[in-house]
Amino acid sequence: MDDIFERNIPTVTPEQQRALEGATVFVAGCGGLGGYIIEFLVRLGIGGITACDGDSFSVSNLNRQILATADTLGKSKVLTARDRALSINPGIRFTALETFLDESNAKQCIEGCDIVMDALDNGPSRQILSEAASQLGLPLIHGAVGGFRLQAAVAGADNPFLTSLYSGYDDSAKKSVLSFVPAVCAAVQVAQALEIITSQKALLEDRFLMGDLRTLKLDIIDLKR
Repeated sequence: MDDIFERNIPTVTPEQQRALEGATVFVAGCGGLGGYIIEFLVRLGIGGITACDGDSFSVSNLNRQILATADTLGKSKVLTARDRALSINPGIRFTALETFLDESNAKQCIEGCDIVMDALDNGPSRQILSEAASQLGLPLIHGAVGGFRLQAAVAGADNPFLTSLYSGYDDSAKKSVLSFVPAVCAAVQVAQALEIITSQKALLEDRFLMGDLRTLKLDIIDLKR
């Protein structure tokens, strides 16, 4: 199965490819963002993925979630993600946690992983994930989408900014997300994971990217200013 990743070379060096194979990434959420993140991680050559989601697919997921199909409606998102990952790379180490992330299980869920991926859809869960990653000294790669817009950032263990960013955040408004926006945001997040795992400095470390795919405008804000 080594030939799966031959087209990564030479953009990724053989040494970096081995580092990817040895890494384990935690993905919180297997919906719009999480489905694409897992797809890109597997095809990049990440050797281990632990994913967490207690939800199942519904009709409303079909417009934007790559793992949602007529055949997967009603099925577990995380188990579907596992099956998809294994269909691409049967050798991947995939741990599927069929549960929602909360204060009682967050640290236990992400222990043993190297990077934490935020693919959640609500502020309280993001705060819990941010605190757990910070306590375990793990980098967290944040992503969020809405309409044409996306945002992404890399939070170091000493700067768990999602805790304050989502403090008092109102999740009650009806959400709209277009099909292509999660794919772009997930690509940004996985690119940052590649940089971290291969010992490069992630461009978005303690920085916040905001993008609008209608206007093609991107802004980056320094969070340590």
